[in-house]
Amino acid sequence: MEHDRYAAQVRFGPLGAAGQARLVAARAVIVGLGATGGTIAELLARAGVGHLTLVDRDVAEVGNLHRQPLLDAEDAAVGRPKALAAVRRLGAIAPDASLTPRVADLHAANAADLLGGHDLVVDGTDSMATRRVLNAACLRLGVPWVHAGVIGATGIVMAVGPSGRPCWRCLHARLPGPAGAETCETAGVIGPAVAVVGGLAARLAMGLLIGEPADGHATVVDVWRGELARFRVSAREGCPACGSGEPETAEEEGDAIAAILCGRQAVHLRPDQTPLDLVRLTARLAVLEDVRVANASADAVSIGWRAYEVTVFADGRAIVRGTDDPAVARTIYARLVGL
Repeated sequence: MEHDRYAAQVRFGPLGAAGQARLVAARAVIVGLGATGGTIAELLARAGVGHLTLVDRDVAEVGNLHRQPLLDAEDAAVGRPKALAAVRRLGAIAPDASLTPRVADLHAANAADLLGGHDLVVDGTDSMATRRVLNAACLRLGVPWVHAGVIGATGIVMAVGPSGRPCWRCLHARLPGPAGAETCETAGVIGPAVAVVGGLAARLAMGLLIGEPADGHATVVDVWRGELARFRVSAREGCPACGSGEPETAEEEGDAIAAILCGRQAVHLRPDQTPLDLVRLTARLAVLEDVRVANASADAVSIGWRAYEVTVFADGRAIVRGTDDPAVARTIYARLVGL
């Protein structure tokens, strides 16, 4: 059965039977399971990658459905954590694969736990700050990774080898500030661009997993115009991540406590918080007249208060919808959950 499943793929010369065997034995972790990460995860599962760890901090919403292939209307209706929705979908696609969901936010303190023990890391995030943490962690662990990003109809992909040079910081030598960078808030994003960039990233991932070296090039694609270009990325001597520059602290790596979520009028909070007992939290809030509690599970609970909707996760994190002000979000969290 397995031979029949991958027969056409094995006939592809650069892969072959030996390459397919390496894919089946491989362990990859995908950080971020939205549009790009979900596309890559599905392609790698269909290609036969034997173990996928699926990391995401968010829950499904109806606004995700036009571009995020692992989610359906039921996931959005119940606010299912995206990591669990991904396992639900990929388990049906690739029943022989080992799938590990991690409902978690990648940051400096947990990066080694989430990324260690894998042959490859794949970037499906939409946060520059998270990518800085991911880049630094992969360098420390000596794990190759694939960067992929999409805004509007434009995307970029790059493979970073286990040596870490050139790294993602070399690609983004001058990180754009909030006023100078396009985001999905300002530029939007279309599904065809996600599909193309996800395909390119999955191809790089497969190559690294079968032993191809990273070639130090990045690929930029404009799907709307039908344009694609490749260019060499130079390793920077003074790079603070992979070169001789001053090493970054966790804060400089982007280990932020509060992050505004792109295009969502929402704030993601990761307070200094021990794991929460969501059963007790739900029981405490359910008796309050001005609070609405829904979709409670062991992983997350949805809380409505005034004009705000708050999803609280078992690890203490929360997504506060209805504001893009981190200070307001922290105040709401303190009122409903406590500090």
